[in-house]
Amino acid sequence: MNIKHLLIVAAAAIAWVAGAAEEAAMLAELPAKNLSGDETTVTLHPTQGAILVIGFTRESNESTRQWSERLEAQDAVPVYNVAIMEGAPRFVLGMLRRMLRRAIPEEQHARFLIVEREAQAWRAVLHNEADEDAAHVLRLDADGRVCSRHVGSVTEDAVGRTLDAQCASSD
Repeated sequence: MNIKHLLIVAAAAIAWVAGAAEEAAMLAELPAKNLSGDETTVTLHPTQGAILVIGFTRESNESTRQWSERLEAQDAVPVYNVAIMEGAPRFVLGMLRRMLRRAIPEEQHARFLIVEREAQAWRAVLHNEADEDAAHVLRLDADGRVCSRHVGSVTEDAVGRTLDAQCASSD
């Protein structure tokens, strides 16, 4: 490999690391509210990171619920549910928030996030996956970098890949 090829590879690696760092910073700043209506962000476990289960439409509810139940049963990594509800009328958001508060155990309220604005930023983190009716699952490391992505129904294989995902070290 000549010096030109080495420089191209090095530049690509630097761009990839910079892009991953930018994506991690973006995830930490994405606007959301918890079930109490308080502005919040995803809090990453210092060693395990977090898993985000994201739904964009009513049709994705069943799949995101199944993913959440399956991942929370593992009790290995903090799981955040993210419901994208941008564009819903304010009274509908209030009604949905009240309904969810009653349906979801109180200990999970802080990890159930409702996105009322800037849904496009969430789509960008998901790389604008086409199927908004499916569950989107992101595994994050302790620095907020995306280790794995899955779009679709919960399967044993997909759960295993999500829980076992390893991120590149930042060292």
